[in-house]
Amino acid sequence: MQNKLLEWAHDHPTAGHGGQQKTLFRLITRVYWESMRKYVFNYISACQLCQQFKYNNAPTASPMQLHSVNEPWHTIGMDIMGPFPTTARQKRFL
Repeated sequence: MQNKLLEWAHDHPTAGHGGQQKTLFRLITRVYWESMRKYVFNYISACQLCQQFKYNNAPTASPMQLHSVNEPWHTIGMDIMGPFPTTARQKRFL
């Protein structure tokens, strides 16, 4: 019975393969069973279509680029912060 409800709440054309929270909300407003959240999350994690076509909303760090340096002062890196309130000497950035 739970699998049928999960199929309806997630796979049905009107459900649109919603994410974990949307699927859980769709179920909670109608039914409840013990460990329902765990079942929903596991079901969606195993959904082939979601794994193939849904993107991850968490930002991913891009890999660091290695630079070869042949001599001193070949490359200089700096971090700039600001603008800040203007100082007496008309400076706004660090």
